[in-house]
Order: sequence, then C-alpha cells, then structure tokens
Amino acid sequence: MSRYYTESDTPNIIFYRVPKVLILSERYKKMKPNALKLYIVLLDRLQLSMQNHWIDENGYYVRMSKEHGSDLLNISEPTFITSKKELHKLGLIEEKRVGLNKANLIYVLKVDYSDEDLYKIKKVDAEMLEGERKLKNLTFVQMKIQNKRLENRLCKMYKS
Repeated sequence: MSRYYTESDTPNIIFYRVPKVLILSERYKKMKPNALKLYIVLLDRLQLSMQNHWIDENGYYVRMSKEHGSDLLNISEPTFITSKKELHKLGLIEEKRVGLNKANLIYVLKVDYSDEDLYKIKKVDAEMLEGERKLKNLTFVQMKIQNKRLENRLCKMYKS
C-alpha cells in the first residue's frame, strides 16, 4: 500500500478544514496554536450541529465541556480555558451560560477578513502555482540540456 495520496484517496480522507485567513491574516497571526486548534475543532463540530439542527434564537451552537475539550486537544483544562478566552477576544466565538454543571453553548463566529487579506491569500496561491510552473519549466530545460550533452557525446563516440 502506497503512502502517497492519489485522486482516488480524496473521498476517504477525513480532515479538518481551516480558513486560510487564520493562517495568513495579520489579525490572526499571533493566535496561539491551541486556540487555533480549538477553533478548527469547533468549526468542525458546527457542521454536526447544522446537520442535527442544534439551533436557538442566536444561531447554531456547539457544546464542549472543558473536560472534553482538554482531553480532545490533549491540553490541560486551564490551557483549554485560556484558548477559549483568546477566541473570545478575537471575536471567533461567543458563549451562553446554560446552568450549573452543564457545558455552555458556544456560537462559532465567522472569521473577519479584509480585501487586503483576500489579496494576500490569492497572491500566496499564485506564487505557489508560479513556483511549480518554474520548477517544471526548469526541469524541462535541464532535460533538453542533458539530451543535447548526450547527443554531443554520442556524436563524438561515432566520429572516433
């Protein structure tokens, strides 16, 4: 079994989706890795909430206790709480208290981005594509040079 991905593997990959702006925007650049992981997991859980119609007057919500969240992300409970506070400060979640011994309702909010962020994302994507094109062209040119050298050697051998 090959460890390299192919197109046929795509439907079988179970993955988390990450908004590119979280990685590339100046606004979120200083976000701690644990807060980023928590947002990614909450965003994934939001899809499950939508499928199950877990919604109230504020919108779709997710429930995640500090015990479950810290265990899931393999972090301490204080780190989980700190990560949630960071997401609050960044405007990425809001919470609604439910009651004693119940996990709060967490509303996962959309990432904020500017036209500059969109430009940067498109630029990064374009640079990657251009870099790949240059590598392929370079490889093609290198092959042509190697073929020319081989031709020259073969011509010299036949002339001898």
